[in-house]
Amino acid sequence: MPENRNFQLIYPERELHLHVLPFNCGHERHWRGELYRWHGLRRGSSPLVIWQYTLSGRGELRIGEELRSVEPGQAMLLLVPEDHCYELPADAAHWEVLFVSLHGREAWRLFGELRTRCGPVVGMEPDSRPVALAFELVRRSAAGELTDPFSASAAGYEFLMALAAELLWRRRAPEAEKYARIRRYCLEHLERPVTVSELAALAGQSYHHFCREFRRHTGQSALAYVNSLRLELAMRLLQSSQAPVKEIAGACGYEDAGYFGKVFRRRYGLAPGAVRKVHVAPPGSEMLNQNISEKQQPRDNEKC
Repeated sequence: MPENRNFQLIYPERELHLHVLPFNCGHERHWRGELYRWHGLRRGSSPLVIWQYTLSGRGELRIGEELRSVEPGQAMLLLVPEDHCYELPADAAHWEVLFVSLHGREAWRLFGELRTRCGPVVGMEPDSRPVALAFELVRRSAAGELTDPFSASAAGYEFLMALAAELLWRRRAPEAEKYARIRRYCLEHLERPVTVSELAALAGQSYHHFCREFRRHTGQSALAYVNSLRLELAMRLLQSSQAPVKEIAGACGYEDAGYFGKVFRRRYGLAPGAVRKVHVAPPGSEMLNQNISEKQQPRDNEKC
């Protein structure tokens, strides 16, 4: 049984403006009957990204309104602040995890892009490079080797690049272009209802087969994926323009500004109007470089 090891690494990141810096890392095993639960809206407002890999046992993740099991060989890709909760479920004997969390502008940007492309839960081999580097971060933390922010930042950046390479490069397959095409299509039509049926037609698959394959490939439903892109676009527009919240809601496919405010707050823990007062960089924001047109009309979000 592994000894639980959890190391928090604190450096003057605000003064140094390092864009990737480890916040903590660890290797733990939690047993049935033990309270192990973390909520993404109860960990402060500072942007943070979390990679947590299941070595053995089983965990449970709720993200938004979706609930899914996290099995051995699967890693969670999570953002803080965000409406998610992961825990050791009551019917699981244990949950053994390896984790790394990072803060910094580049960590948030790239991790958000990985989440957008791959979903919140991804499969990963135990001998993959990100897993090896995570164990190495734990070892170096235990040995007291990461005593300065520069060596820690280099280690964190190496882990982040290995994760990006694993998810975006080594996994290329014939179907990769199909999902890239679906993503481009969604981004180009966020201001109007995008139905699952038209995405299935774009993929050349039946409705039910597409739904199964999309969830397997991305870790979420097509509806949740499109809504996630809409909210990320809304975050970018709120930060980069002074347009009224109602206009931004319409540009992102929400006809009802009140409903938009509700789902935005559920995702980010902030009201849309508060974003201009508290800076939270939008995940994958550079991929959503779209402008609000005066001709755009509010649309119905709930039909996709």
